[in-house]
Amino acid sequence: MNTVHDLAVTEENGKVISPVAFHNGMLHNRLYPGSQPGIVRIRETDTRTYLRWNDSYSVGIASFDNDHKVLFNIVNGLYEGIRVKEGRPALVEALHNLGFYVKGHFRSEELAMQKYGYPNYDKHKKEHDDCVKEVGDYCHRVRAHDDLFSEEVLASLVKWLVGHVNGTDKLYSLFLINKGVE
Repeated sequence: MNTVHDLAVTEENGKVISPVAFHNGMLHNRLYPGSQPGIVRIRETDTRTYLRWNDSYSVGIASFDNDHKVLFNIVNGLYEGIRVKEGRPALVEALHNLGFYVKGHFRSEELAMQKYGYPNYDKHKKEHDDCVKEVGDYCHRVRAHDDLFSEEVLASLVKWLVGHVNGTDKLYSLFLINKGVE
């Protein structure tokens, strides 16, 4: 059974609010400065999960862990779309949602790193920028019919996501926690 959630990304008092994650059945929101209002569609699947969250992925900062869980759900939705051959429009939409969501999440991480003077900020930001560009390129190629989004492409995105969370993100973790970020 698949459950699809259309999560409204809205403005409140001039600030964009974007969904972060479901926790105990409740949707939690966080401000994403620089984000744009819209809709993010997240499919929760209970069949053939491609990427399953576990505590080894935790960076120890709840808001970032919640974002990472949502990213895992979006990746699982992409996988499910490929598996059931939903077609190009559904894959374009899922890639667009992935790109939209990572921009907000990356911005949150970057703001925290800047605020506390994280010494590897420039390198971390470059990884974020490269990912946003790559997701955008995939989306444009699929939309233009130049490339079908495949499990191989998905595997490369998953490799990047897991490597980034377990590698680069864990590098900021202790630094930010020591600065009081929870």
